Amino acid sequence: MQNIFFQLFIILFTIVRVYSEEIYPDPLSSNDFYSLIKDGNLHLIEFYSPYCSYCNHLAPTWKKTWEKAQEINLLANYNVTLDRVNCIENGDLCYDEKIDYFPSFRLYGPSGFIKYYPEDDKKTVNEFLKFVKQASKDKTNFQEKGQKDKSLALTELAFNELLNDPNLNHPYLISFWPTKQLISTDDDIDFENCYECLPFQRSWNLLSNTLDEKNIKTAHVNCESAVNLCKAMGYKDLTEIKNHRGDRMAKVALLVPGRPHSKNKVIRYNEEYFTDYLKVKDFAIRGVENAKVPDFNSNYISNYPVIDVTSYFEPESTDLESFVIYVNDRLDESDDQLLDSLIEVVSNAERTTLYKANVEDFYAAMGPELENFYGKYYNDKEYTFKDLIQLKLSTNLPAIYYIQKGQIKTSIFPVKKSLSNDKFTKGVQKWLNLFNIPLLTDITSWKFSKLMNYDKSNHRFILTELVDTSLIGVDKEIDSKLQKYHELQNIYEIEVDNWYLRQNSLPEGQEQRKIAIGKLRDKRKAGLITTFLDISEAKSFATRNGLVSSSRQYEIGDVIIIDRASGYVYNSYNDGESISVTNTNKILHALLSAQFSIPADTKFAGRLLGSPFPGPLKFMDTIHQYGVFGYITILVLIALLWNLKRILKLTKRPASVSNGIQKDGKYY
Repeated sequence: MQNIFFQLFIILFTIVRVYSEEIYPDPLSSNDFYSLIKDGNLHLIEFYSPYCSYCNHLAPTWKKTWEKAQEINLLANYNVTLDRVNCIENGDLCYDEKIDYFPSFRLYGPSGFIKYYPEDDKKTVNEFLKFVKQASKDKTNFQEKGQKDKSLALTELAFNELLNDPNLNHPYLISFWPTKQLISTDDDIDFENCYECLPFQRSWNLLSNTLDEKNIKTAHVNCESAVNLCKAMGYKDLTEIKNHRGDRMAKVALLVPGRPHSKNKVIRYNEEYFTDYLKVKDFAIRGVENAKVPDFNSNYISNYPVIDVTSYFEPESTDLESFVIYVNDRLDESDDQLLDSLIEVVSNAERTTLYKANVEDFYAAMGPELENFYGKYYNDKEYTFKDLIQLKLSTNLPAIYYIQKGQIKTSIFPVKKSLSNDKFTKGVQKWLNLFNIPLLTDITSWKFSKLMNYDKSNHRFILTELVDTSLIGVDKEIDSKLQKYHELQNIYEIEVDNWYLRQNSLPEGQEQRKIAIGKLRDKRKAGLITTFLDISEAKSFATRNGLVSSSRQYEIGDVIIIDRASGYVYNSYNDGESISVTNTNKILHALLSAQFSIPADTKFAGRLLGSPFPGPLKFMDTIHQYGVFGYITILVLIALLWNLKRILKLTKRPASVSNGIQKDGKYY
């Protein structure tokens, strides 16, 4: 009887479990597909073939992603679903959607196809979910396709007329396409060897309507018709196909009315992959302002070192601006050529705006802001705020300053007017690439390898906080930890300034003191790169890259620190406590101790990044960090020790015989 009851219990439990779980849905039919994409939500859809081996290999991952989506209620919380289409059963649908390889992952919304899942992104549960969560933040993805394209089709003659029009009133954002058939960018065109042209058509439609409201006109050029123009613009690959296996990209340029003493100007957009509507919109709006090169004043930087760091996660936040400011003793027409050459370079730096200022106005704007901020954290009266401000700003003029909202750090590019225009712009471009990094960087596999090789001389440490990105802006405790993590960067910057001033005796005379601080600034190299990693990806990503131990449990707010000078990665202190933003003072003291070799009770404890040795053999890390040279040195030392007795015997000299008595050829 007990056995019968037990069997009934198992049957009932199984029934309840089956019905309580979501059932993995069948692939969409054509009718299902067209109904689904009109429901007002976003849909990441896999187009596959059952005869594709990679599709079959990926099928369990896609199913796990779908199951995880049900678990976190992706539809209710993000308005996104995950679906699939069998292209063998729905050949006409896949033909109409221009599916030319399997598996193909595409994002759809109320307006239809939006964009591809990035080819460079890994096809894992976490990466798929991160992609759709990010897509749900862009409200334009939820717009219905209703507005007609307002872009003007330009011939080569019409373009040249606009370029040479002395009374040009409006800026024009112009796109260049690898076709001769595009009358309206809403046209259904089969672009040859242009993978991103299809999603960019949708972006261009949005841009033509949004920018029109901001008095920026849009136009487009068929490069297979306007061959000479496109070649002159540097877009030769759009005029004809020379490599049928290579991919091409539509291009964008901004035509702006000339400033006084200059002609109308074309600013080319140099982003390699730019189908992102928000990025192109940002380029157009900033490019128009940059072309005017407005005067810099305090209104632009009010309270600039302090921002709400959660704004980093808002797609169109204005809190993440950066400023490039050309400063000279006195601005005149001789500076115009340099300013003109800066416009395109700065416009291609994301969220960065160009200004000009004479030195008095610049100090009048920056001085009070820096003094305000220093006053909150700096208590040492040995050095004045003026000394600290000089350390941030003092240099020979003319110079170009880079300042980012949320950071007290400044970077300076000294201008040499003797340089050719080409060398000058290349130098500024290289300098901006070094310092124009986001306030917080979402660390991914390709970004990690890039950051590890990035400007080691100025940025020794990479810090990574573990966060739950889905709760940012929702959970106040998580937001508070992220804010403290951000503030750590600025406090560290102040302490570094303080250390440099303490280590160097400064002359009393005002001018001599200013010169000494300027030289000190040139020697100052101690920056941080702050990144974040979603805690759901911490184990897979961080373990794969040798950052953490697979056996350890990590918590939100934990911090991983990479010292690129020594090659070590730190997860804890020498007392065994985990590194966490709950105690930023402890992180600060340990960072300063490592940076300047200051004796301290609190130090980091860690392992060599990517060490092949298990815990008991971690003493071998010291040898491994020197590579082949380290192992050769150890082998030589072992060989010397092994043969020490023989070496000593060989080097032992016989007793002196010079004073002996010779008898029968022998000495006695």
